Amino acid sequence: MAKHSFITGEHIGGINFDSRKPPIGIIPKELWIEQRKLELKAAIKRYFEADFKVPIEWIEELNSYQKS
Repeated sequence: MAKHSFITGEHIGGINFDSRKPPIGIIPKELWIEQRKLELKAAIKRYFEADFKVPIEWIEELNSYQKS
C-alpha cells in the first residue's frame, strides 16, 4: 500500500496518523456534575443565609444528583 502524507498527518498501512494537536474538548461529565453539585450547594446556602426563597429547581436538581 502506498504511503501518503497530508497536512493533517500521514496514512501508513491503513492507519491514519494525525500529528495535529486536537482542539480543547469538554470537561468529563463526572467532573462537571461534581462541580455543579458544589455550585448548587453554595448557591442554596447563600440564598438561605440571606433569607431568600431557594428556587425549588435547584433543590430538585441537587436531589437528582444525590440519587445517581
